Amino acid sequence: MKLRTKIILLTAGVVAGLGVLVAVSIKDVVISSFRSELEKRAESISLNLSDRIATLVLLGSYFLTQNAIIEFLSTEKVILYIFFPVERGNIFAHSFPVGFP
Repeated sequence: MKLRTKIILLTAGVVAGLGVLVAVSIKDVVISSFRSELEKRAESISLNLSDRIATLVLLGSYFLTQNAIIEFLSTEKVILYIFFPVERGNIFAHSFPVGFP
């Protein structure tokens, strides 16, 4: 092999190796950032829902709570289901179509 070819291959190898190391470190940072943003969004959604429904649950208004749950599910597409546990493990309201599993 010519010296020029060896230098080109060595340089390409070093650049590729450094690229892989940078990509791995960036991947961890991006995953951590996305995870923290997802947790913040989940907390925001749950606080929003609890603010909207807290009074209805305290008043014991099952029908209005169910309507609020259905309305909330229609606006938040990322939510799959909602349920509100109360004392002794009972469920006050939920979004499951055929009953709480």
